Amino acid sequence: MSQSPYAPPSADLGSGLPTEMIGARGDLAIGTAFSEAWAATWRNFPLWLGTAIVYVLAFAASVVTGVGILFALPVLGWGLVRFGLNMYDGGARLADLFSGFSRYGRALTAMLGYMAGITVVSLAGQSVQILGQFIENDPVYFVGTVLYAIVSLLVLPRLTFAALLIVDQDMGGFDALRRSWEATRPCKWQVIGLYVVSVLVVIAGMLVLIVGMIPAMVVSGMMWVSGYRQLFGRPAAG
Repeated sequence: MSQSPYAPPSADLGSGLPTEMIGARGDLAIGTAFSEAWAATWRNFPLWLGTAIVYVLAFAASVVTGVGILFALPVLGWGLVRFGLNMYDGGARLADLFSGFSRYGRALTAMLGYMAGITVVSLAGQSVQILGQFIENDPVYFVGTVLYAIVSLLVLPRLTFAALLIVDQDMGGFDALRRSWEATRPCKWQVIGLYVVSVLVVIAGMLVLIVGMIPAMVVSGMMWVSGYRQLFGRPAAG
């Protein structure tokens, strides 16, 4: 059911979000995320395909330069998230991919903070596995592998919305990670389910080789955008 334009904003006023949000559905429906992602993907097929080609070229150029890995790729990632949000909302453009460079300092520091936080959590979950490999101890390595799988399934998916919060709400990287974790607490199992289904979508695409894998990756990414909009809504018009 669509929200009445005369209804009060549904944002949690105690959430600490810097912008008033409207249209949040208060829950995360995996079926809705998939159907909305599927529709947005095929509705924007030529646009995202062209944008993906440009992104790959820009990515390669950044890697070749060396310094671009640190100083360009995070900002390109910011623009890719903006493109995904606009593709869901309507009005996406190729120029969205480079929109982070117009606010370079803010976009770079926020995305680097987000990447650093994700890396720390991932390494913490993988530390026992790394230790087992280093000391060549199979039982320790096995326990570490199980622990890393648990972190990958139960922790990292709940931090995924942070990248969207950075772009959509102009939040800093660490604040966005904290907000993503807090906001997903009531629906953590739905978020984990969203992660599992999004991975299965990519696997299904792989079964039909590259022809299916590329749109499958887009559908998978757009499922997270749909989930984000369901939980957080949209910024109120200023």
